[in-house]
Amino acid sequence: MPLISTTSLNSILDHANQFYLRAIGASGSVYGLGSAGVGVATANLLSDFNSLANIDEAVSLGGAIDALQGDIVSPYLQSQLSALIAGVQANVTRFGPSGTTSLDSYLSYLNVGVGGTWNALQNPSWTALYPLIFGASNPASAWNSYFEILQGATYAQGLGGLIVGTGFTAGTSVGAAYAGGLPTLLVSAITGSGVVTVTGTAFNPATKLLVTGVTWTVTASSTGTLALVPGTAPANSLIASCTGIAAAGGISAGTFYAQSSRPTGRPLLP
Repeated sequence: MPLISTTSLNSILDHANQFYLRAIGASGSVYGLGSAGVGVATANLLSDFNSLANIDEAVSLGGAIDALQGDIVSPYLQSQLSALIAGVQANVTRFGPSGTTSLDSYLSYLNVGVGGTWNALQNPSWTALYPLIFGASNPASAWNSYFEILQGATYAQGLGGLIVGTGFTAGTSVGAAYAGGLPTLLVSAITGSGVVTVTGTAFNPATKLLVTGVTWTVTASSTGTLALVPGTAPANSLIASCTGIAAAGGISAGTFYAQSSRPTGRPLLP
């Protein structure tokens, strides 16, 4: 049996992450099993059973109501996904490069090792799913998960935004549990053209460390989403935060948002 391809690996883990996300359910949704503090479906609905009986009635039911208050999503996900993810790990530890001791170490090989750069970044939910399958003592490495922050309803300023003539407004930064995202710039209402410089924090794949106060640049002349390229940021680095955006004098108007984007070709989950 050959080593699973990187394309297939990403596809399988994307589906596993999607399964995890749908099982939990999103906040504000009435679907999914939910978990403690996450989701608003079955897990939180179970607490309503306590109001259906007084103490004497509850006792007479032999603790059945209390039993409903336990964690339901973790056992369910473990029963459904453990065999699949453990099977992937067995494949990569057997057929992968020397030194591969776990699925996490193989993802590290593909993301920050000699196997390439950012070839197998996983959905943010991977940081919760991986230790659920392999135990809390085996966390997922931060550099194996991206975190997407796009300007919109959830992140009004993206990582940070600039309105020419008004100024810069700070946005949301990527958390420490993730490497970051591909650096992009959302451009709208631009007049003129010139270089736009984004300053912020980068995740350096060579050192697996964050680097502050570095820059990315792009020449902007029309609306759309543009890929930022390293200025003083390390080669192939991801962006984790934005502390400033500057537009060249040739740009007289425009709105610019720095963003951390998911890898090209990867689906939006769930």
